[in-house]
Amino acid sequence: MEATSFVLDSDARRKMAMRLIDCSQLEKKLYEFTIKPYTKNRSNAQNALQHRWNNQIHEQRFKIQEMPVETVGQIRAFNKVRFGVPIMLEDKDFEKSWRLATGHLNYEAILNVVEILDIPITRLMNVKQKHRFLWDMKIFWERKGAVLTSSEDIYFEAMGLKR
Repeated sequence: MEATSFVLDSDARRKMAMRLIDCSQLEKKLYEFTIKPYTKNRSNAQNALQHRWNNQIHEQRFKIQEMPVETVGQIRAFNKVRFGVPIMLEDKDFEKSWRLATGHLNYEAILNVVEILDIPITRLMNVKQKHRFLWDMKIFWERKGAVLTSSEDIYFEAMGLKR
């Protein structure tokens, strides 16, 4: 069983957590349960927004001008390389590792490696870097004709804006 966490923000979620804890639901193993106060995490909202936009780009791929890639995985890799790598290259340790790992590869090969091996780029970003990444991604794709929407709550939280 993988780790499961719940934000107990409704009766339905509290009941779901209680069903999980019910001993009849668990295998005959030892488990550790932790309950702690919930704190909002902007990086979670940023990740949700990034995934939402990747899916929207994929759904709109036939109307986007000069679409460079096709699948959601390729779109994700393209965004990481196009917008994430330049931000992360400001970090000397990342730059050294990136150059060593990809210096001999052409652009298409780099995209394939990032997609297939799920190279961490955006996962290494702090909140400010991820904000830059999302902003650059939004501008690029909207200029190509994509319509990137978001739930206002996710967008405002991800971008650190107050309503």
